[in-house]
Amino acid sequence: MLSERQKAGLQFLGGYVLQNLHKKHARKNSPESQQAMAILKAGKLEDSCDSQKLVTCLNRGGLWHITKQAENIFLKTEHYFRQLTSKVNITVNIKEITQKSFSDSNVLSKFSGHGL
Repeated sequence: MLSERQKAGLQFLGGYVLQNLHKKHARKNSPESQQAMAILKAGKLEDSCDSQKLVTCLNRGGLWHITKQAENIFLKTEHYFRQLTSKVNITVNIKEITQKSFSDSNVLSKFSGHGL
């Protein structure tokens, strides 16, 4: 379980990641990019959120607030990241973290059940 401070950081980074990936795909005009943008946009909370105080505090008009479902996906991925990098000699294996996240039933339910 994350502390409130860690959760605020996760919300901030989550919004930053979604926003930047969306901007990256917006420059391309392919069906894959259009689909990626739709998925990323589904993770954006359209209304400002008082519970994401760090995002609100640091926002200068472009930072995204993230939905609870997107936050839960980031939490699960963070869990796998910590699990796979807990050894003394860390090697970050992005493929393994991605595979574990994509095969997690909680992540899949957030992804498919809420338009993500």
